[in-house]
Amino acid sequence: TNMIHQDVGIAGAPHQALKKLAHALKKTGNPAELPKQCRNILHIKNRKKENEPNDLYGFFLATNAIPRIIFKTRETFHRKGMSGRFSETLVFMQTIQRLLGGNISDDPLLTPDIHHTGEEQNIAENNVLMAVSSLQRLILGIRIPPSQIKQDHFHVIRLPYPYQKLLTDIFSFLRGSADAQTAIDRLRISPEKTACIKTTAPCILDGEIIEPDTDGQTVLSIQNGPSLSFIILN
Repeated sequence: TNMIHQDVGIAGAPHQALKKLAHALKKTGNPAELPKQCRNILHIKNRKKENEPNDLYGFFLATNAIPRIIFKTRETFHRKGMSGRFSETLVFMQTIQRLLGGNISDDPLLTPDIHHTGEEQNIAENNVLMAVSSLQRLILGIRIPPSQIKQDHFHVIRLPYPYQKLLTDIFSFLRGSADAQTAIDRLRISPEKTACIKTTAPCILDGEIIEPDTDGQTVLSIQNGPSLSFIILN
């Protein structure tokens, strides 16, 4: 997805990135000397399909509003050739307008869903959205606050419903200045080592749909997987 290459510092079209890489290698002569940064890969298991191969790997897992908004963006803009930052920004502003506009319980994109979390899915929460990611820079350049970044941890991001002071929290989040206090009962960002999610809402991993079980439920356990190094191309 766009988030991955933006987070690890690979900007521009693929051929431009390859040209930068070739130039850097020619200049140094040793790939080991090139500056790098690491991101952990999420290792996800589908607990409803334990009797068949079910290992999934990626950087950004999302459920409920986020996949619905992504599907809507693809349908409304990408198929018409309107991709990139403009369409993402427009959809983001429309989403904020609807969130601030009042009752979203019947909104086709933002309807809250119950997510069962915890090792035994014993914590039930009504969330507008939930995302799990090892990236530090997300949609629209949103950054995880430095105070929340921990080595070998990923982040669980939730928007519980009902919510309060949402606009203040979102702009703090966009600036990368939100802290642990911002997270209480509103936009919650917590570093974790393991997580489990049970939901009937749609789920995606790096833009790909995770198919639910025959009963409509998806039960996922998430851990940190291997670390992947990216060469920084300026």
